Amino acid sequence: MIAFLSGKIIAIFDNQIIVRLPSGLGYLVQISPKQNCILNETIDLFILEVQRDTKTELFGFANLKDREWVEKLLKVDGVGPKIAAQIVYLLGYEGLLQAIQNNDVKALTQIKGLGQKTAKKIILELKTSQVELTELETNSKQGDQTITAFTETLTNLGYKRREIVEVISQLKAKNLWDANNLAEMVKQSLKFLSKK
Repeated sequence: MIAFLSGKIIAIFDNQIIVRLPSGLGYLVQISPKQNCILNETIDLFILEVQRDTKTELFGFANLKDREWVEKLLKVDGVGPKIAAQIVYLLGYEGLLQAIQNNDVKALTQIKGLGQKTAKKIILELKTSQVELTELETNSKQGDQTITAFTETLTNLGYKRREIVEVISQLKAKNLWDANNLAEMVKQSLKFLSKK
């Protein structure tokens, strides 16, 4: 399986390029429309290889996180490789994470061929099962220390990672999250969790 390519761009199409390796072998790779490609320049791409009955497709990403998020999207029923790649190409993994945290269906339905039903399914499934707390912490605009302390508190109370991720997302979505008031956040989260 191809996971990474480094070579010279010898042809540029709409959203595809041919990358020639030092060995002389060339690969046709789908890329983001935002990717800055210049003919005859060297490019490094993390690759997601998708094998079909009749052909193999390569999707290229500028960083490993984008590639990882495409793999997460592919675990959602009804999301194929082209749609998954287009979501990440358009939003980037940070934008996708933000859309998930904010329940932003509109951000996802910008993708051609992606309807509201599938967009809602993506948000629900990735929020409850795929989003890691470390990523919530890293990308949060609120205090990282508060999230860490909040997580430790709820973990000590016996709640699971999935439940903690969900409650953080819910508090933020309802504009109830206050990074300066840990005690209030724990109180609010326990109210939410008790209703489940």
